[in-house]
Amino acid sequence: MQVFGQTPHSYLTELRLSRAHAQLRAGLPVTEAWLASGFDNPSAFSRAFRRAYGLTPSAVRRA
Repeated sequence: MQVFGQTPHSYLTELRLSRAHAQLRAGLPVTEAWLASGFDNPSAFSRAFRRAYGLTPSAVRRA
């Protein structure tokens, strides 16, 4: 159902990535942000993060 212009899965992914982004900006290590975000593996997390933000999780953490 796309009442809000996106599927429930894409909304959940966006929410999880947004939290991970905030955690990385606060200084949380990439591994901990990945584990807390609920992605199955670090590669999937990194790909989704880069698609959403145009940067790798490591680059966001360094900034």
